[in-house]
Amino acid sequence: MATLEKIRSHSKVLFAFIAIALLSFVVGDALTNSSNIFFGSRNQIGKVEGNELSAEAFQKQISVLTDVYKSSGQTQISEGDIRDAAWNEFVQSSVLKSETDKLGLAVTALELKESTLGENIHPILKQIPAFQNENRQFDRNKLLNLLARMDNEGEENLKNYWMFWEGQISNSILLEKYTALAANAMAAPKAEVAFLNTLNSKGAKLLIASKPYRELNDSLFTPSKVALDKKYAENKERYKTKGYRVVKTIVFDVVPSKADSEQIAEKVTNAADYLKIVKDDELQYYVSQESDTEFPFNGAYRTANDIEYSFRDFAFSAKKDSVSPVILDGGYYKTAKVLSDIELRSDSVKINAILVGGTSLEGARATTDSLIGVLKAGADFATVSSKHSMHPQLRQNGGDWGWIREGQFGLDTFDNAVFKTKVGDYAKIETNQGIYLIKVTDKTAPVKKVRLAVISNRIVSGGQTFAAAYEKANSFIAKNNTKEKFLNAADAENLIVRDLGPLTENQSRSYIENVRPIVRWAFNSKLNEVCKKPFDSNDKFLVCFVSEIVEEGYVPASSENVSSQIESMVRQDMKADQLMSELANVTDLVSVSSKIDTVSVNFSYPYIAGYGTEPAVVSSAVKAEANSVVAPIKGENGVYAIRVLEVQDTPVSEEMGARKAQDDVRGFVNRMILRSLVENADMVDNRSTHY
Repeated sequence: MATLEKIRSHSKVLFAFIAIALLSFVVGDALTNSSNIFFGSRNQIGKVEGNELSAEAFQKQISVLTDVYKSSGQTQISEGDIRDAAWNEFVQSSVLKSETDKLGLAVTALELKESTLGENIHPILKQIPAFQNENRQFDRNKLLNLLARMDNEGEENLKNYWMFWEGQISNSILLEKYTALAANAMAAPKAEVAFLNTLNSKGAKLLIASKPYRELNDSLFTPSKVALDKKYAENKERYKTKGYRVVKTIVFDVVPSKADSEQIAEKVTNAADYLKIVKDDELQYYVSQESDTEFPFNGAYRTANDIEYSFRDFAFSAKKDSVSPVILDGGYYKTAKVLSDIELRSDSVKINAILVGGTSLEGARATTDSLIGVLKAGADFATVSSKHSMHPQLRQNGGDWGWIREGQFGLDTFDNAVFKTKVGDYAKIETNQGIYLIKVTDKTAPVKKVRLAVISNRIVSGGQTFAAAYEKANSFIAKNNTKEKFLNAADAENLIVRDLGPLTENQSRSYIENVRPIVRWAFNSKLNEVCKKPFDSNDKFLVCFVSEIVEEGYVPASSENVSSQIESMVRQDMKADQLMSELANVTDLVSVSSKIDTVSVNFSYPYIAGYGTEPAVVSSAVKAEANSVVAPIKGENGVYAIRVLEVQDTPVSEEMGARKAQDDVRGFVNRMILRSLVENADMVDNRSTHY
């Protein structure tokens, strides 16, 4: 009861708040427990509710998030996007921690363990691809496999990966407690429940005819300045802003030349020639160095489905040591070498493992052989593992490592040892941590597999091509260093002028790559100022001028984007006035439109199938008498006439109505809380001074 009273005392917290259910949190002492670190202003990325974020901590979180995104298959996400995600999550987690600390809420170690390793696995964990089987179902063995490996030397990334997800789960549990307390402290007023019950229980079947605004030509309606000013004043709060810049830009693409293409083709041709003679012990390094593919060659046997389509036929028809002709495939020149005969091999194996240690390698070998003897004599593997395994996770779960896919670890020694071992037999793998004693407990059915090395090089522009494109863009700036010259030259040369923005001071995302230099320049430039040199955006050069400067406050009515919106709204009002006048004395729907539909509406919901959200139409139906025509009705998308055919009344029980009303309250809070807390947070954002 005391806790409930404490919650009620924090009205700010309870105003709007449950929508964080899908909130992502970045976890780590560097973010949430920075009170022991002294930050200088130059080194501080920001501060939220007293929680400071140093540049070093921020960079660490960016690194962790990068690994998380990559492991989830999101390889195309930009560094700017990751920075934004790291900052937003820092803000969100800081706000949540600040509020929950006031309430004395926390997550115990036992709660966290139960949600990650217990019987009640948290939904977040179940949705992580790394812990799912081929059917996208949670696979506990895959989780245990990761936990068993993360303390190994050289596996720091795995540990950071797990700590990230463990932190997310911890914060999710904390959020669940927070929202549960808030929900219990809030209730829909009885009068509101009764009103909602009435709306939910009633509806109508009606005929509807419309005159859509889009059927009237915009050119026939010219808004007056008085009307525009009035509409802007009515909607001014919609245009509140923290400030931004708009940049006009011309893009000069860097397109690979014929010479560039020929150069890449020659490079891959030379690589193909060397593949014919390269020594086996040099092959993996050579292929990895010469190919620009994201996942370099690791020597594993692969099925046809694992081999890119261009080389499938070649891989399973050519003889061992054959090298393919160089091919052009989707902007890449490629070649491949068959490294083995076709073999029937399992694609995955299920294993148990014990990590055997010792004071010496010879001692570990002797212990391993002794344990194999004990196991072959009938000893229980889980019991032996719990007593002798040096790895805590393997010791805890009885040595169960789960299913392993060939090539998963990129280690020939592992694959050769495990995948050649029969079910029920044992393999030994020596590592710098000790010796892994592995028992193969199951295998998938054998399939045809082959080893294939692929060298792939993307056709990219060479230095001369970049230099030519840069010179073209730079020459444009030199000749057109004012807004007027810029636009005139663009028109004369048929160059497309695009809007870049609105750009906020910390913005890192746009339809172009590497937008940060442009943002920094724009915020340090005057209105209509042309850039002094082209901006580099991967395979593009951009020339720009600042076309609009809006400081914190309200976007002025003169702003290009705002003025067009306001003009559109006033023009629609003018169309509505005309159509309302035309339908003022309508007594039948046929005179309105040849298209008359029969629709059903619920008085609690403004949506009409085929017409969109039209609250004015639904509210008119509420008040209409049966079989009477109601017109004109000014709607969102047109002017309407309706005739109610019948009023439908399906009483809703008080209990159900109260439950729905409470759900509506929670839903509203869910949608609004995070925005509310963040907007009202005590926050300092210094990102623009660092990036």
